[in-house]
Amino acid sequence: MKRKIFIYTLIGIFCFTGKYTFAQISEGGTPISFSSDMVTGKGKIPLIAMPSIDARTLLQEDEMARAENAQIPFRFGKDIDVDIDIKKDGIKKETPDGGNLWLLQIHCPEAFSINLIYDRFKLAEGSKFFIFNEDRTMILGAYTPEVSNNQYNEFATDLIQGNTIILEYYEPKFSENGVIHISKVIHGYVNTFDDSRGLGDSENCHNDVICQQWNNWINERRAVTLILVDNNTTFCSGCLVNNTSQDFTPYILTANHCYFNSDGSAKRNPSTNIFRFFYWRPNCVAGSNIGAGTPIGWQSITGATLRAHHSATDFVLLQLNTRPPTYWNVYYAGWDRTTTPTQSSTCIHHPRGDAMKITVDNHAATIENNYDPPGGNGPANCWRVFWDSGSTQTGSSGSPLFNVSHRIVGQLYGGTASCSNPSGHDNFGRFHLSWTGGNTDATRLNNWLAPGLGNNAPQMLDGIVQTCTTTLSNTSITSNTTIYACLSVTNTFQNVTVLNGAKLTVISNGSEVILSNFEVVAGSQLEIQ
Repeated sequence: MKRKIFIYTLIGIFCFTGKYTFAQISEGGTPISFSSDMVTGKGKIPLIAMPSIDARTLLQEDEMARAENAQIPFRFGKDIDVDIDIKKDGIKKETPDGGNLWLLQIHCPEAFSINLIYDRFKLAEGSKFFIFNEDRTMILGAYTPEVSNNQYNEFATDLIQGNTIILEYYEPKFSENGVIHISKVIHGYVNTFDDSRGLGDSENCHNDVICQQWNNWINERRAVTLILVDNNTTFCSGCLVNNTSQDFTPYILTANHCYFNSDGSAKRNPSTNIFRFFYWRPNCVAGSNIGAGTPIGWQSITGATLRAHHSATDFVLLQLNTRPPTYWNVYYAGWDRTTTPTQSSTCIHHPRGDAMKITVDNHAATIENNYDPPGGNGPANCWRVFWDSGSTQTGSSGSPLFNVSHRIVGQLYGGTASCSNPSGHDNFGRFHLSWTGGNTDATRLNNWLAPGLGNNAPQMLDGIVQTCTTTLSNTSITSNTTIYACLSVTNTFQNVTVLNGAKLTVISNGSEVILSNFEVVAGSQLEIQ
């Protein structure tokens, strides 16, 4: 982690911005091999080449599968079983501090992206793990034991653009018990990074959530997540949801068919799934609902635990294994379990794994019982909507349906709606029926979202923000204080004085921080991390 410490008066305007603007939970920083005293040359790093895949055949399979079952998650990659151990297969070099550094390349011919699943993952004390592409335009890490180790000793890393990635693992002297073993390499055969193809290549009637028309949904969009499922080869959508304890337990509501087959058997393991937040475009084309630019501020978390699911309303409730950090400023969406149909509906989602979209129905939802689409996962009791603006696609499955009060009333099962079929319908599992589900803890929502309340649970609950600080002005800091800047926004701190020997620590975590008319009196400190 880079740090800048100022122990003198600052008068004027200063702007600090993190170097890398996308990551999983990590400490940031720069790989050791980037430094001049650790030059190795790519030709000296062992390279493991994956077998070629037939992308054309896979794309044809995808089209046929979607024609038979429009509800299936959107597939972008092919998983390849491997047995790769960075310590056995990589090159080992001693670092100037007496530690050890392992480097390894993985190559997937003609791949647009590569992501990895680890079946044995435990970082040693003091270690750091990075992954980056050949031109160093995407860097993930540093992963450290404090933020990445877990009780399952499993892990996964998000997509990196390109057909070759480089893994770097550092262990300090006398710390040699780390294990990084890769069980699957995912070859991305759909280009989810190519802006000319619309990133995830969704249809052209969608509304980008970043556009000004949708500013009244700023909170809710910070709750929605793009989920990598099915060995992290396909996309679904989901949403952070609040509970009556309002303790920021990171529950994710999504679709049952994203995780279970029609016969009830599990088809996907959430323990190595990746949950990507803030995946939206940075700009909007003036006077339109069309976004511009490649998403740059997204963050992701690896791993979740199944808490409950029920096919009769097509819901799954997961709990993330790691709570989103405070400085992410995520939103835990509220809910409404009343039986009254919402008079207007809004869905926020990731069609085909694309940047976040928003879709609206300005009319009352209707009840659709036992909805059972061709090739679907069996009958489910749903709210039915007909969109007035935008639509959904594969990859939107599991996305939240919000009512006029911005509370969740369901999650997407499927339907006939599309940009090419604007008169089609979509169907969302009804939240109020999921509340009691199958009358067991493993098949209902109420014991998770209203713990201990039973029949005394409220009919509705508002969302809640896990707060960070975007503005600080006209104040004096007289005791040691730590402030978490917010992600994906400009944080402005102005007319602030640090005095009496106090230390003000601003945790920027890659966000933009503007300091205006800041004064640090002698003997006091300002630290930007």
